[in-house]
Amino acid sequence: MTDHDPYAPPAESDEPPPALERLYAPWVVMLCGILFGPLVGCGVAATNYARMGERTKAQQMWAVGIGCCLVLAAIVVFLSDSPTLLRGAGIGGTAGLASSLRLDQKRLVEAHVAAGGELDSPVVPLVAGVAFVAAVVGAIFVVG
Repeated sequence: MTDHDPYAPPAESDEPPPALERLYAPWVVMLCGILFGPLVGCGVAATNYARMGERTKAQQMWAVGIGCCLVLAAIVVFLSDSPTLLRGAGIGGTAGLASSLRLDQKRLVEAHVAAGGELDSPVVPLVAGVAFVAAVVGAIFVVG
């Protein structure tokens, strides 16, 4: 029989605590949403959720980003004869979504940082956003 007490506090270990995932700051999520559109902004937010193990919320973020892109595409196709409405819907919708993404991510990131987590560099999502926009513009020129 062992003398191990199951109610005793855990013994000190020489192993370091597990590293926390790095998250993107809320301003990075918002900036990507404003500069590169809802798909990129929601993709960065989805990455944060996935890194925190919240797969359902990550999938929901991707669905929101894809849905917003489809709505913007429909506005372009069906309301292209009204440039003021087109610009207003595009700019207003994108800015509104980006602002709500920042607020949503602020809660997640603040709790992460309070628990000792760190923030990731904004370079990867910004470069990915530029590449995404370049690919979309390139595809428009090839098709059009």
